[in-house]
Order: sequence, then structure tokens, then C-alpha cells
Amino acid sequence: MTNNNNEQKKITLSGNEAIELYLKGREEWNKWVEENPIADIDFHGMSLSALRTKPNSAIDFSEFTFPKGKVNFIGATFGDGDVSFNEVNFGDGEVNFSHATFGHGEVSFSRASFGIGEVYFSHATFGNGNVYFSQATFGKGNVFFSHANFGNGDVRFNSANFGIGGGVF
Repeated sequence: MTNNNNEQKKITLSGNEAIELYLKGREEWNKWVEENPIADIDFHGMSLSALRTKPNSAIDFSEFTFPKGKVNFIGATFGDGDVSFNEVNFGDGEVNFSHATFGHGEVSFSRASFGIGEVYFSHATFGNGNVYFSQATFGKGNVFFSHANFGNGDVRFNSANFGIGGGVF
């Protein structure tokens, strides 16, 4: 009897392991994703404000690539300061920022690319500061912003492309 190992086992990067990889920087993160193209990323309920090197410094995921799997930021807290997901490729799985809390500061998903999965920002809370989804591309899944709370600042979807699924606000 032969063992068929052609199927790649899906893994989950979560908790401290996910934070440690983030802290190594974009190049190391993207290299890990290349080596693990089918994986889930889980920051569920985590306080990501610890990722800030100084008070109010940015949390910067710019140009990070996520694998083909679920991306989970449900209930994550980002603290005060800017947060950037500019030019991120979120892969083809579900992306979930439901109940996430962004502190005061600019939050940007400009030129981010969301794949074919559903995208959730339901019940997310954004502090005072501008929020950008300019030129973001949403794939085939629905995009949910129901009950999202935006503080003082502009919310911009300039030239955003909602795919087949459309947006639910």
C-alpha cells in the first residue's frame, strides 16, 4: 500500500507565532507564505498594539502577502496610531475584521487586493482618523460593513472595485 502525500496539509499560523513572523518583516513573512501557500492566518482577539515599536507608531502590513486560506482578525485590537494594509494581497480565502477595534489614527487598505472569499468589517470600530479603501479590489465574495463604526475623519472608497459579490453597508 502506498501513501499518497500529494495533497498539501493546510496549516494555521496564529498567536505568538504569527506575531513573531510579522516582527521579522515583510520579506520574511512573504517568504513564509511562498513556502506555505495554503494556510490560515489567525490574529483572533489579539492585542496588536504590542506590535508598535513606540507609542502611536504605525502597524504596517504594507505589501504583505497572505496565503490561500482564512485571514482572521476578528476582535483584534490595534491601539492608537496609524495602521497600514496598503497593497496587501489577502489571498483567496475569507478575510475577517469583524469586531476589530482600530484606535485613533489613519487606517489604510489602499490598493489592497481581496480574493474570492467573503470580506467582513461588520461591527468593526475605527477611531478618529481617515480610513481609506482607495483603489482596493474586492473579488467574488460579498463585502460586509454592517454596523461598522467610523470615528471623526473621512472614509474613502475612491476607485475601489467591488467584484461580483458587491458591498453590504
